[in-house]
Amino acid sequence: MTEPNRAPTPAEGPSPGAANLSGPPWCIRFPTSREIGDLVSPFREGVARFVEALRANGATVSIAATLRPKERAFLMHWSWRIARKTEFPTADPFSLGIIWDHGDEQRSVAAARAMVERFGIAPSLKVPPALTSRHVEGKAIDMTITRLPPVLVFEHQGETVRVEIPGPPNGADNQELHRAAKKFFAVVKANPGLHKKRVRQAGKDDPPRQVGRRGRSARKHRAGAYVS
Repeated sequence: MTEPNRAPTPAEGPSPGAANLSGPPWCIRFPTSREIGDLVSPFREGVARFVEALRANGATVSIAATLRPKERAFLMHWSWRIARKTEFPTADPFSLGIIWDHGDEQRSVAAARAMVERFGIAPSLKVPPALTSRHVEGKAIDMTITRLPPVLVFEHQGETVRVEIPGPPNGADNQELHRAAKKFFAVVKANPGLHKKRVRQAGKDDPPRQVGRRGRSARKHRAGAYVS
């Protein structure tokens, strides 16, 4: 697990501070973390206890995203703007050394569009990906919860607590689980409609899709977003 409040180590790609033309290789730098330890306190501790309680009771928890580095948000934001021919950045706040101008507009825009596609930014997006979000602040986690038991048993403030969670055995749709998460762990299930809108604005970091024998996606459950 990475240290708290610390972004993941950049993946192999253009060297920081070097003169590098924009393009898809930049998209593998500063990957979005899937580590609970990268979230900010006290949200980090609440999520850790929530996930521990779920797993101790037999539930399956798969984490898709936690902290998104500010550098990644910057690259997503400006690649979208350049791809739309709106404007070029006038500053490099993170000293990345990225060169957006390839010498002519056609090559510059083509490189930016390739980055937008590689980032998985929705073509229908009407505004640039946000430079900040709950994920950038370390205050959000996307995870899929399945195989929920009918009762959760866990320790809370020195006492053993039993919470009945009848309903769908997945975290996306179980309202009783959402209430328990908020009450005992200070972890709030994000409003699905609002979160979907923010995802469109901020850009999406999708884990690889698992494909079954017949070539169809094996993903059967929706990931839920939880925030502080």
